[in-house]
Amino acid sequence: MRTIPRTAKQLALASLLAGVSFWAPAAAQAQTNTTTAVRTTPAERTKQAPDGLSRLPEAVTSAELAQTNPTETPRVSEPAAANAAGPAAQPADAAGGDSAWAKIPSYLRPTPRAGWFLLPPTGPGYYTALDAIKGECKDKAPASPYRNPFYENDFRYLDKGERKDVDILDSIKRMHLGGLDPCADNWVLSIGGEFRFQGKNEIDSRLTARDNRYELIRNRVYGDLWYKDQFRVYVEYLDAHSYNEDLPPLPIDVDRSDLLNAFVDAKLGDINGDPIYLRIGRQELLFGSQRLISPLDWANTRRTFDGAKVFYRSETLDLDAFYTRPVVVSPGHFDSADWNRQFLGAFGTYRPNPNVSIDAYYLYLESNLKVGFGFTPGGRAGYDIHTVGGRIVGDKKIMADGCTDHGSFLYDVEGALQFGDYSNRNYFAGMSSTGVGYAATQLPMQPQFWAYFDYASGAANPGGDGTFSDFNQLFPFGHYYFGFLDLVGRENIRDLNFQATAFPTKWMTALAQYHIFNLDEARSPLFGTPPGYPVVRSSPTGIAGINVGQELDLVLNMNLTRHSNLALGYSKLFEGDFIRKSGPSVSPELYYLQYTLKW
Repeated sequence: MRTIPRTAKQLALASLLAGVSFWAPAAAQAQTNTTTAVRTTPAERTKQAPDGLSRLPEAVTSAELAQTNPTETPRVSEPAAANAAGPAAQPADAAGGDSAWAKIPSYLRPTPRAGWFLLPPTGPGYYTALDAIKGECKDKAPASPYRNPFYENDFRYLDKGERKDVDILDSIKRMHLGGLDPCADNWVLSIGGEFRFQGKNEIDSRLTARDNRYELIRNRVYGDLWYKDQFRVYVEYLDAHSYNEDLPPLPIDVDRSDLLNAFVDAKLGDINGDPIYLRIGRQELLFGSQRLISPLDWANTRRTFDGAKVFYRSETLDLDAFYTRPVVVSPGHFDSADWNRQFLGAFGTYRPNPNVSIDAYYLYLESNLKVGFGFTPGGRAGYDIHTVGGRIVGDKKIMADGCTDHGSFLYDVEGALQFGDYSNRNYFAGMSSTGVGYAATQLPMQPQFWAYFDYASGAANPGGDGTFSDFNQLFPFGHYYFGFLDLVGRENIRDLNFQATAFPTKWMTALAQYHIFNLDEARSPLFGTPPGYPVVRSSPTGIAGINVGQELDLVLNMNLTRHSNLALGYSKLFEGDFIRKSGPSVSPELYYLQYTLKW
């Protein structure tokens, strides 16, 4: 009897998983169409964003809290060979040694530390709820290959020694397809994806007096094909839907059947054994803290760009130079680049040791779109903004007598200046973020604490002829840094904020944040988060003052299995004088549940 080849079985499993992941939203759509009336008219929906950019505040992660680091209970991946340049791949030797593919691609890195980073649990214990139910105590944290973005996923441990899949989902990763020579091992294919569900109940949604209860479903499927370490093709499909919204969906809620990533990598060469690659096509960008450049994972649609990037990777130094155009989400059409804007820059990260990272960057954003705020009649509609900045982030072990563990000191400092022109006015702005923390890793539940002060400049005379100074947020992970209600962006704001975290078990993270929001300039508005950087509230005369209010955010994150995660969250804004005097007097609340399955 003829047996089915292993690769054919793997591809069949991948096809089955992709099909199942798309069944849920299709079924939900069918049920919605038959049982639920549409609550918004086409006219209402078209008012929100003719260019696909304008919007009221979006939501998040704590999603990212729940999914990637920063607040997911991180797990340690296999570290070997992560920084070595890979030669042309050859099969593993007969003695069970590592395949050369264990070093390919050599440029993969863990997701950079964001602000409020946590030191994860270590040592023996239950790292998922399933482990606890089955009574399977692990000696150490198991491998966690999933990264943000997915094109950084690291399954190279499957090519170390004799292949041992952790579970059935590993079988569709690192599939060796062979080559023209029967003895060659030149091609490797990985297939994977994600299913995510969010259920939200927003009270006084978007600072209105209306509530909004709805569900969001997102599916992602990717294919990743490598030829040796020379050439790569990566394609990632996204399908994002919104159901039962009482208010018009936001532009970041819906994107039906589109490409999130579609690029090729070509190796240009090596410098002392460290690779240089060229990437061309549609690609997500994530740099450093994500304060200025992020895929915005909490958004149902994520954020991506069309363009090119050259990057170099070594053990201690990463360098990137890119030229892109932002991609505008169009739910009913194929997403395309915004030819009215261009975004380019250079970003470098130096790691003097494994616990410290130092970033330096230059970014340039040009827009020919009419500015939404601060427009000068008779002047240029758009702007040219240069951003220069840097960051240092790390942790330092506190030891007594060289042997007694007293936890770790945590720190994170970032600053950036912007200059250029803005609607026929000079432009100069700045931002800073300074945080210190302490991780009591020697105590039960490993409590960890952070205190930050975030500043982003505002314009003292927003409608005048002088220098315009509202900081441009660029493309940030806004939800993560200024409260999960997404009412505040990094523009004309001062935020004194605190975070406390504990691990009740190794598979569970409990988190609390508290923000004290004040405007930087009373006459400049309160801005929301991108896309669109909407004016959430304003007081042109400044009579409403600068006290926006205080926000409380609570998150409970649970790693159910190696692939699935459940997050429960609650947020509330306690209104200040600015909110009371600039519009409806409301104190918004958010209840949400998020389930994520990565496969």
